[in-house]
Amino acid sequence: MLIIMRTSFNMKKVNVIGKKFGKLIVLQELEPHINSDGSKTRIVKVKCKCGNTFSITLKNAKKAYKCAKCKNQERLINLIGKRFGKLIVIDNAEDYITPKGVHIRRLKCKCDCGNIKITSYNSLHGGYTKSCGCLSNTCGLLKDFPKLMEKYDYINNKDVNLKSLTARSSKQIYWKCPKCKGSYLAVIASQWDHDCPYCAHYKPYKGKTDLLTKFPKIVNLYWDYKRNKIRPDEISAFSNKTVFWQCSEGHPTWRAKVESLTKSGTRCPYCNKENQESFVEEAVYYYIKNAFKDAIHTDKHIGMELDIYIPSKKVGIEYDGEPWHVTKRKIKLDNRKNLLCQKNGILLIRIREPKLPPVKNCISFIRKDSVRLQSLTCTIKQVLRYLGKDDSKVNVEHDEQTIYSQLAQKKFQNSLLSNFPDVTKEWNFEKNGNLTPEKVSKASNRRVWWKCSAGHEWRERVSERTRPNKNGHSATGCPYCSSRRVLKGFNDLMTIRPDIAKEWDYIDNGSLKPSNVMSKSSKKVWWIGKCGHKWQSKIYDRTRSTKKDSKGRVKKATGCPYCSNHKVLAGFNDLATKRPDIVKFWNYEKNNNLKPSEVLPGSHKKVWWTDNIGNEWFREIRSECNYPKCFEIRKQKNPV
Repeated sequence: MLIIMRTSFNMKKVNVIGKKFGKLIVLQELEPHINSDGSKTRIVKVKCKCGNTFSITLKNAKKAYKCAKCKNQERLINLIGKRFGKLIVIDNAEDYITPKGVHIRRLKCKCDCGNIKITSYNSLHGGYTKSCGCLSNTCGLLKDFPKLMEKYDYINNKDVNLKSLTARSSKQIYWKCPKCKGSYLAVIASQWDHDCPYCAHYKPYKGKTDLLTKFPKIVNLYWDYKRNKIRPDEISAFSNKTVFWQCSEGHPTWRAKVESLTKSGTRCPYCNKENQESFVEEAVYYYIKNAFKDAIHTDKHIGMELDIYIPSKKVGIEYDGEPWHVTKRKIKLDNRKNLLCQKNGILLIRIREPKLPPVKNCISFIRKDSVRLQSLTCTIKQVLRYLGKDDSKVNVEHDEQTIYSQLAQKKFQNSLLSNFPDVTKEWNFEKNGNLTPEKVSKASNRRVWWKCSAGHEWRERVSERTRPNKNGHSATGCPYCSSRRVLKGFNDLMTIRPDIAKEWDYIDNGSLKPSNVMSKSSKKVWWIGKCGHKWQSKIYDRTRSTKKDSKGRVKKATGCPYCSNHKVLAGFNDLATKRPDIVKFWNYEKNNNLKPSEVLPGSHKKVWWTDNIGNEWFREIRSECNYPKCFEIRKQKNPV
C-alpha cells in the first residue's frame, strides 16, 4: 500500500525514519511517486504493532495510526452483542475466501426465532440481512400450509424441526407423493409449482415407475445392456432421455428417447423399413397374381432381378421404395435394368414413391404417399387398369391380414432353417439372443454368431455360410478349423510347431508373437536360428510338410538360408570366404560391380574369369569351383 505526499522542490525534506504514528513506525523512505503535474509524493515503509509491514504515503500514515487488518478486527469485535434486525452478533466466524483469493469477513449471529446464521459483515452492516430468513418469508411457516403438508414425509424428516421451516425456504427436505407413495428430496420453495418427480417421469420409482417394471417386453427385445451405462430399472418408463437400443433381430443399434418406445410405440427403424418394403411388394404381387396366374415373384431370366414378371404379357413390375432407390448407385442400376428390359422386349412398369426422382425408358406410376394403405390401393388399381384387368376387388386394408400371412409363409420358406438345416446346427443360440434361424433369410447379409462342433465361436454373414462354392458345398465353415483365422492354443504357430517358434525373432517382429499367427500363414516374419543368423521368410515355408504335390514335386521346409547355402552372407558362406583360391581368377573389370563376397560358391550364375597371363573365360561359378578353367587353357597351350 503506497501513501503519496506532494512536496515542492524548494521545501526542505524532514527525516521521518523511526517516527511513530499510532501503532505504525516508519522503517524507511522509498522512492517518491512523481505525479502528472511534476510534483512528488513521499512514500514510506511502515510496520504495525501486529507485525504487518506495508508501504503507504506519508500523509496517510499520519492519519491511519494502524493497519487495515487491525481496523477490521476492532470493527468486528465492537459488533459483538449488537443487534441488526432480528439478529444479534454473538461471535466472529471464519473468513470466506473466494476463488480469486479475496477474504470476506463473516459474523456468527443468532436470530430471535432461535436459528444460528453466519453472514458477511457487509450484508449485516449494510442492512441487507436482518434475519435468518424467517423475516423475509411472506408466506409464513410450512406447517401452516395444508397443501404442502400433504406431501411432507414425517418418517424421513424425523430429525428436522418442522416449527422452524418456512414455506419459501431453500432448505432441502423429504417429501412423499400421495399418489405413488414415493419419497424424494426437494427444496421447500419448489413444491409450490412442481409435482412428484416420479409421477412427472423425471425420476424412476424402482419397482413401480421404472422402465423394467412397466415395460419388461420392450426391455427384453430392445434394451442395449452393453452401450447403456444405466440399467432399465434406473430410468423412468416415460423418460425423455435418449438411450441405445438393440433389435432382437440382430440389426445395428440405434438411439431414441425412452418415451418414443413406451408412449409413441416406435420400434426398430430397420425392421420397419424391411417390413414395410416387403409388405408392399407382397401386396402388389398378391393382386397381380390374382389377375395373371402365370405371374412370377422375383424372376431373374434376363440377368437382373425383377420383382414381378408376367410371361404371358412380357411385363415386368418393380416397386421402388424411397429408402432403397434414392442413392446414385441404385439410380444407375435402375436405368440399367430399364434398358435391359427394352433390349429383351419386356415392358417394365415401376410403382414409385413420391420423393424419388423421375426415370426414363419405363412406365411409372407415382404413389401419392409412402405410408397410407389407401394410396397403395389406388396405385395398384391404376396398374391393373393399364393392363386391362378388373380392379374392383383391390383393397389392401381389407386384405392386409391375408397378405401378411402369405408374406410370413414365404419368409419361412426362404429362411435359413428351412433351406440349410446343416448350417443351422452351428447357430449360436446363446449369443444371438432372440434371433433364431427361422427369422433370418438364407441370403441375409446380417452378421450373426456361430459355434462349431469343436466349440469355436465366430461372427460371420449368413450369406457367406449359404453361398455355394464351385463344388456346391457351403462357402465357409469354422474359420479356426479351416485355418482362416488364428485361435491361440488351437492353430497358432506356438501350439502347432513349438520347435519352429523357438527361432522366432521377438525383437525384429515387434509386437507380433508366434501365438498371434497361424502355422500355415504366408506372412513374412523374422527368424533367428541357433547358429545366430537372422533372416526373413514366410511362416509356411518353415512349417510345410515334405510330401509330394500333385505334380510329384517335393517342397521341403526351409531352415537358415545361410547355413543351407540358399542365401549369401559375406564372411560366412560367400565365394571370397570359402574359396579364396578361386577368387584370384575373378575378373573385376568385366563383372562390373559384382564382387566375390556377394555370390555363393555353388551358384549357377555365369561370370567372367581371368588369369595372370591374360586369358579370359565366361563360366558358371559352381563349375569354376569344381574344376578351374585356367588349367584347361594352360594344357591346351602347353601340351605334354
